Amino acid sequence: MSQSLEGILFLFSYRMDKLTICNFSAIPVPNPTTSVSLTWSPLLMDINQVATVEANVIACLKASLEDEAFSNLVKLIAINRITNGKKMMRQAQYLACLSYGYQFIKGSGYALQSDEHSENARKCLLSCASEPARPNDSDVVGDSANSRTMMLIILLTYYTLARSKLLLNRISTEHTNSEVSDDKAESRTERTTCSSSYLDVTSLLLRPGEGFFPPLKHLQIRLCTLLGKALANQEKLLTAEEHYSKGLELTGNLFGQNSAETIPILQALSQIYQKRPGDDAMQTVIHLNEKLMKISRNRQDTEGNSPFLYFCYGFDTSRRTSTFNLPFNLYRSP
Repeated sequence: MSQSLEGILFLFSYRMDKLTICNFSAIPVPNPTTSVSLTWSPLLMDINQVATVEANVIACLKASLEDEAFSNLVKLIAINRITNGKKMMRQAQYLACLSYGYQFIKGSGYALQSDEHSENARKCLLSCASEPARPNDSDVVGDSANSRTMMLIILLTYYTLARSKLLLNRISTEHTNSEVSDDKAESRTERTTCSSSYLDVTSLLLRPGEGFFPPLKHLQIRLCTLLGKALANQEKLLTAEEHYSKGLELTGNLFGQNSAETIPILQALSQIYQKRPGDDAMQTVIHLNEKLMKISRNRQDTEGNSPFLYFCYGFDTSRRTSTFNLPFNLYRSP
């Protein structure tokens, strides 16, 4: 793995814990089965129709209409080209959303397409510096809102780009044991809390926690685990352990120290310590596996047979995704 990937991941995991998180009301979105059809005329393509299509994306995801949701993401690219021309910021926005959609709607098998679109979004972002400011644009509400919109576009672009490159550079046979669960969780129905300062971001897709862009606290955990995996793949076990531990701390603070959401990170940490020499490392492995067993048994008592008992006893773990579902997918394995 290149040093640039490590730098990308570190840059966007730095100081995200300083963000203030608070509640805000969800914006109602139209029913995807009765969504407004668009008239393909340049004169009628306005910001309201863009907002309608964005709302349709989220509504379709809530209704598990993934193909329709992705189709609307592609439609946004075309509408944006008609309505906004060569505005680099808007191009970057919808390219970033499309690249993210390739991975988290279509699946990790579309890493190449995701990488291509996120690279194009990155190039558009670099071109934004030379693009003259347009304070009268209908999609911008003041300089501060514009800055927050730009930050979210950059964050989504570089997170998706880093994950795409990790997917494309995966050596599956060598690093299978240290991978984190890639279960089919309800990641696109996340509706938690979000910083109130992002309410003035016009794009519904870019508002963290609204159902497309991940909540900021969750994205911070994703970045920690993604960086931990990238470093583990480079056999930088000490620094990988540090980032996984940070992700475990954040997950514990958000969901509870003995919550099921901590299980994938505990697994990854156990695999890392197994590769380290010494009795202390072995004692840590034993402690982590005991904790995994405890959490697994608690889940078994409340939800029936736990697939993680198979993990602890060394049996086939391929069954684990059939019964274990996180409330959202924090830990999609590259």
